[in-house]
Amino acid sequence: MHPDLIETVDRFLVSTACQNTRVVTAVSGGIDSVVMFHALYAIQDRHRLSINLVHVNHALRGAASDADEQFVRNLAAAHGCPFHSATIDVSSHAESTGKGLEAAARELRYDVLFDVAQQTSSSAVFVGHNADDVAETLIMNLARGSGLDGLSSLQPERVVSENLRILRPLLSIPRSEIKEFALIRNLQWHEDLSNEGLHFLRNRVRQEIMPQMRNVFGRDVGSRIAASSTLLTNAREIVKRAVWQMAEGRMVVRHASGGLPGEEVHIMLNPIADESRGMKAEIVRYALHLFSNQPPSMNDTMRTLDLIDCEVGSVATLSGGIHACRERDYIAIGTGQVLSSVEAIGIKTDGVYVAGSVKLEIRREKASDALLDQHPSSATIDLSAVDGDLRWRRWADGDWMIPFGSTHSVLISDLLTNAKIAHSDRRNCRVLEDSSGILWLCGIRPAERTRVTSATQHVLIIRQTPDVILS
Repeated sequence: MHPDLIETVDRFLVSTACQNTRVVTAVSGGIDSVVMFHALYAIQDRHRLSINLVHVNHALRGAASDADEQFVRNLAAAHGCPFHSATIDVSSHAESTGKGLEAAARELRYDVLFDVAQQTSSSAVFVGHNADDVAETLIMNLARGSGLDGLSSLQPERVVSENLRILRPLLSIPRSEIKEFALIRNLQWHEDLSNEGLHFLRNRVRQEIMPQMRNVFGRDVGSRIAASSTLLTNAREIVKRAVWQMAEGRMVVRHASGGLPGEEVHIMLNPIADESRGMKAEIVRYALHLFSNQPPSMNDTMRTLDLIDCEVGSVATLSGGIHACRERDYIAIGTGQVLSSVEAIGIKTDGVYVAGSVKLEIRREKASDALLDQHPSSATIDLSAVDGDLRWRRWADGDWMIPFGSTHSVLISDLLTNAKIAHSDRRNCRVLEDSSGILWLCGIRPAERTRVTSATQHVLIIRQTPDVILS
């Protein structure tokens, strides 16, 4: 049996210095938020709290959603607390942003909570996450390949701004004990039947994975996983402080963006040259966070990290309209047109080149040593067929070549049609050319003049990733 839940919440308010203030309490009508409200209400006078109840109607379950809202409205009235509600359009937000329903709902829900906090001059937003939520979140983020940020995502306290915090007073308490508390005190709540469906990932983790883990590791496995999350949070804070002390002003610097609005952030290459790849990744994460003020995704971090070993002029397109460009002595992170306008990249030597989300690897080999790769994302061409310098660029209207196996020229647009490349994907298709014309429609077809024969002495082996998507 967990120590008295109200005592736990009481100690939490003391430890977070949440006293003599207005607060927002998010109440969905479910058991967790209802229990949290009752605990806060029981000790509000002791801590001189003024509680505002907020209910966000997701409008996803028709009459059931409206019934939840009315239940919370009645709860507020019965306890004499101000009540605030808002209805959000989760489906439209998910469609417009490309996010899943859960992520879209969470984003809109917090927007409402923060708005009410501002309107009521509240200094804290209370939400009812528990220890099982922490365990489920850690398992999901672990499966997604998250770093330290994702593995320590739910914390008892998070600072939103100078005057606002998110507080989670039930985070150390398992769901089973919250329910036991509610039953002992004869509390009423609404069950959200959508929590029983398996189309949401969290529900599947909750109903399929967690019961199996309890069978194997014991009933309190959720609390122990939550404790591990806390240890990971401590590790994250140590890493963040160490990286800041190392990087700020020396490895990572703010820089005027060449006359364009705003600033760039530069990752200086010489100072980080001798660092481990892991430390380089943390420095890249720090730089991306510094520029956008948002924790970067693993994909953005890895693609920026890859630029360290790429040729000068390589560009990676990141989320949120951000670009990272490999300069001679640094990687520039910004949103300016200079970064986004790099359409053609000169190929001077063997190496790795990046343009937006596409990477080109190129190397020279003796024909006798080369292994022919038949995959369409690769090409092996006769080096003697190359005339002058190479350029890797997007195709343009009017481009043509004599394709492999043919004796007459064909427009690139016709080759794309024949390859059944969707029109929406064609703008991202690229070509490799020399002074005499196109050598390879990347990922689709090489030129006839690149044919490797018995007389070929040296070859260029080229691979572009990701592959072109064939319809």
